[in-house]
Amino acid sequence: MKAFSFFEGFHCVVHWGIFISVRGALYNAIMIIEHLFYNTAISLIAGTILARKQVDGASLYPWIILLSAYVPDLTAIIRSVENLLELNIPFLATIPQKDGFHTIGALVCYMVLIGLLSYLLNLRFNISFLFAGIGYGAHLFADALAYPRGYELLWPLSSDNVGIGIFDPYTPDIFGIAESTPLAIGIVLFVLSFLIHTYFTPRRAERTG
Repeated sequence: MKAFSFFEGFHCVVHWGIFISVRGALYNAIMIIEHLFYNTAISLIAGTILARKQVDGASLYPWIILLSAYVPDLTAIIRSVENLLELNIPFLATIPQKDGFHTIGALVCYMVLIGLLSYLLNLRFNISFLFAGIGYGAHLFADALAYPRGYELLWPLSSDNVGIGIFDPYTPDIFGIAESTPLAIGIVLFVLSFLIHTYFTPRRAERTG
């Protein structure tokens, strides 16, 4: 079976992200498009480092960072699909909008889970553990920048709502699916990381030669 390249996969994720966020961002005001660009930029840098160190499976690990971008908003995304398809999922009514996924406790649990699953798939636990934390943590940090005192980020160490709120109030002013300032920052980071990835990633001939 032919493996997808990183950019083929990114193209697919972009399409699905836009599809879901058209209704989801309006309903939940979550930064789906921005998270995509932020985590893709980090993924490119991480992939470049692994490629230069000639780590086995270097092209697989960055996917953990990219896909982890959406895990903290999992319930919000499910709600978006529920409304988009006009479904009725009973258990969602029992989960508050600001759920426990946006906490360092959930972050640590997720890192351990991904590390163990990756180990069972013959991938390196330490890299998977680290990259899961980077991807999940990047989402939490971006949300903290957007929302002042938005979530109990430090739970279980503290139950206080914390946040920085640089982009507050977050208002999706681009077709209702993204806000211009954080999106522009994400695009700049993506372009810079793409240039770094292109310039510093060893060519196939160099790796095999």
